[in-house]
Amino acid sequence: MNNKNVSLTTINLFGKREVECILHTSFLQEQEIKASCETELLKVYGSIDAVLEDITILEISREDNGDFVINVHTKKTEKIRYYGTNGHLYRFKYGISPDVIKSSLGLGELSIVKATCNELGISQKELADKFGISTSAISQWGTDIPKTAQVALELMLENNQLKKDLKTLVEAQKTLSRLAVQNLDS
Repeated sequence: MNNKNVSLTTINLFGKREVECILHTSFLQEQEIKASCETELLKVYGSIDAVLEDITILEISREDNGDFVINVHTKKTEKIRYYGTNGHLYRFKYGISPDVIKSSLGLGELSIVKATCNELGISQKELADKFGISTSAISQWGTDIPKTAQVALELMLENNQLKKDLKTLVEAQKTLSRLAVQNLDS
């Protein structure tokens, strides 16, 4: 799915780190992005270092009314929607690698299929089995993947991340329960 209105660039956030940025419209300039993002990201994270440590890639588009929609892809397991003081919508997304994001937009070196298989640790045959189609059908997609298949792959990745997050939460709950019991015993 190669979108002609999508481009990949880098912007220097806070003068400290180059961050990859997917632009869904060609008329957005780096200064315009920085002016909209830096202040709002600082409000959400509290410090420049926290912003720069967490962000993996930015994905920015502009709605017809002129408002930005900024998808902030992060390393943390938080998912929030935040309306900045300038009215722009910020969505914080997690768990999907920059390679998969770029591939799904036709910007990466890997196809979305290969990137998804890598992320999930499965073969293309196993992926084909999950879809109920032949391996050759998946191989023929290349970068021109059907929209429903792309959505399904993105949902598989999100589900995989949610399972990991749930496992982490269950382990944390067990640890807290053990600590509570130890405190009661002492």
